[in-house]
Amino acid sequence: MAFNFSKSNLPKQLFINNEYVDSKNKKKLSAYNPKDGSLVADNVALAGGQDVDAAVEAAEKAFPAWKRMPPIQRRDIMLRFAALIEEHGEALAELTRITLGAPYGSFGKFETGLIVETFKYNAGWIDKFAGESFPQEDGFLKIVRNEPL
Repeated sequence: MAFNFSKSNLPKQLFINNEYVDSKNKKKLSAYNPKDGSLVADNVALAGGQDVDAAVEAAEKAFPAWKRMPPIQRRDIMLRFAALIEEHGEALAELTRITLGAPYGSFGKFETGLIVETFKYNAGWIDKFAGESFPQEDGFLKIVRNEPL
């Protein structure tokens, strides 16, 4: 999977429901690097109320499928996401640096590494329940632990 974003081609639309869309709000944002005052991006869309509602609606529609997904599959998705961040960590860190003005080594590399480790850690807990667990068809996680009386 190619990571195609750089300072020269940053997306300026909103990312809702897995696609870039124009904002219903007409307000725009200009982003500057605080280190040197250089323009990073101009005419960046700002979300308005309708955009937020659309994003929440998309998330609510996506949640039932995620909830029904077998835990191991959710774990694998989280681990894949961590791997993608790790693979593209330098480019992601550079993109955050140009809007924050902080040095890459002490902040950017640390931040992307922390994100990777956080996703790996949380993904690791998915299959660590002691005892037997059963599917969540009714919305409840059921765990049976056999313990001595």
